[in-house]
Amino acid sequence: MFFQPRLLRLLPGMALFAGTLLAADNPYDVVAKMTRPLLNPFLESPAAEGRAFRMVLALEEGGSVPAELARRRLILSVEAPDKVRIDTLLLGERITLCRNGESVWGWPGARIRPLLERVKSSGNGKGGGGPTRFGPLRLPVNDEAVVFLPALLQVSDRGFEPVADTNCRVLDLELTPQLAGKTGASGFVARAWARADDARPVRIQLRGPAWSGSLRFEEVSYQASLPADTWAPEAAIADDVVQLSAGEFLRLANSAIRQARLAAKEE
Repeated sequence: MFFQPRLLRLLPGMALFAGTLLAADNPYDVVAKMTRPLLNPFLESPAAEGRAFRMVLALEEGGSVPAELARRRLILSVEAPDKVRIDTLLLGERITLCRNGESVWGWPGARIRPLLERVKSSGNGKGGGGPTRFGPLRLPVNDEAVVFLPALLQVSDRGFEPVADTNCRVLDLELTPQLAGKTGASGFVARAWARADDARPVRIQLRGPAWSGSLRFEEVSYQASLPADTWAPEAAIADDVVQLSAGEFLRLANSAIRQARLAAKEE
């Protein structure tokens, strides 16, 4: 009884100390906790409680990000095994692209149809032997190997820092020298801000020899599944939706990638 009042007075400090210990996990453990829910929908056997996620992302001002792209939001919805939806702005207009199984729809069709016709008429949509089906969303490694992905990184602990009143653990991430050399990523460093309580991503900053930029995670939600109407066009846009086959979408995407590479070589 003599120690009870004194012990009660110590409890708040003990709780704070315990919380600090929990927040100060090994940096590699924090990376694993941050990335595992992001990768879960892409596993062959994803955990049931996190088969889907919805994120609201925004490019931040500064670095190499053009002013017209800064603060632009992108809503990314993913659900295993074969559903993806992207809502964003392009040239001041909302663009939606959604994959539901083996079919894809896009909006506004008035802009997407001419792009598809241009690819077909240029010859990029003919032949080539490319894939005509998507298949399930999968990582290029098996589920067991995902556990060891943090070991491919060099992780430096930068302590704690608030982001918009959210206490964050700050980590610098680099590929190991051998892997960076093989992938051409030497000189690139990613700084990650993860919530101190549950390791959800808050901000990612990428710095390279000639480019830098930051991505803010404004909302992050992990769920067993997303509402069924996520994968269908809303009534307000249904009249201008274009349906694409897997082959059409892949050829359109490949054409865009080729054009981006050519533009990069010209700069």
